[in-house]
Amino acid sequence: MLELQLDYRHENPGYQPFSVTALAGEVPGGGGRSDQAMLAALRYHPQSEWHKACGVLLDQLPKRQAAAMLMQAAHIRPEKMGHSIWMVTARQMVERQEVLLRALGLNEGVKPFESVEALQVAGKRGRKRLWQVLAVGEVGRA
Repeated sequence: MLELQLDYRHENPGYQPFSVTALAGEVPGGGGRSDQAMLAALRYHPQSEWHKACGVLLDQLPKRQAAAMLMQAAHIRPEKMGHSIWMVTARQMVERQEVLLRALGLNEGVKPFESVEALQVAGKRGRKRLWQVLAVGEVGRA
């Protein structure tokens, strides 16, 4: 779901910048570049069954818990190479939450997190609730 919220790389499933016959005879999942790229394009397409299932699961959560989980999942430790708005400490995540929530498309209707602890508690509650929903097996249809 995080992939869907932050990155629409695969909006054109099946299109690849190389010939799909380049590695003819490759076994699906066998490491062939064209096979892997096509599977990724289908899996990560915003209308894929994978994203629909993730969306239904996230709809089971209060928006604040879903936002906390997605923010924590997108977090990149500051010591990693590169640059991203997600390369923040936990404290910076709380300080910049308006920008980060906007990047996720969740800036409306989410009460701001007052502290790192509040963000962590909301994320933990969201994960616990998802596990309960999955254990019971009663996921509502969106």
